[in-house]
Amino acid sequence: MSKLLPNQRHEAILTLLQQQGQVLAVEMAERLNTTEATIRRDLRQLAAQNLCKRIYGGALAPTPATGPIETRLHLSGDEKQALALAALALIKQDQVIFLDAGSTHLYLADLLPSDQRLTVVTNSLSIAAKMLERPGIRTILIGGELDADIGGCVDAKAVQEIDGFYFDIAFTGICAYEPGSGFFGAELSGCPVQETLADAFR
Repeated sequence: MSKLLPNQRHEAILTLLQQQGQVLAVEMAERLNTTEATIRRDLRQLAAQNLCKRIYGGALAPTPATGPIETRLHLSGDEKQALALAALALIKQDQVIFLDAGSTHLYLADLLPSDQRLTVVTNSLSIAAKMLERPGIRTILIGGELDADIGGCVDAKAVQEIDGFYFDIAFTGICAYEPGSGFFGAELSGCPVQETLADAFR
């Protein structure tokens, strides 16, 4: 296959995004006979035009689900409520749990019984505020710089604080899954928090 011009690569990337909802840089590089660096540059250019949403290792098709938390809170409410109920069944007395910033986790915070003996660690100001209504639950708020799109703290300070905990269970959000490659987040800035959480289990 001959080398494609940038606009041809962009068209191919957007077509695949429309079909699959996500693309991985390594796969696109192989498919289009170019380098990963070239594809990453293409994805940056497309993201700058709001034609895709960058994630670690690739991109997602743009959806309202990747907007500010105030917007996401009102999208797919029934599904988020069902997920929150399923998550609630996993939580036991005396556990230390982590609730990542996210609209579904805000639904879960609403469902936590006020008399349940728990320690809730969160990087979300909104979730911490919900916990004020549940004085029986010990709440620890992770600090750092607030990210308006994510709705919580995901900077280096937040990662460092999370790294000091061991959790019985952690609830975090993902936006895509690729067999053989793993999970992907919608915001590049949130990925270090999710990677740290993966190592923070008892």
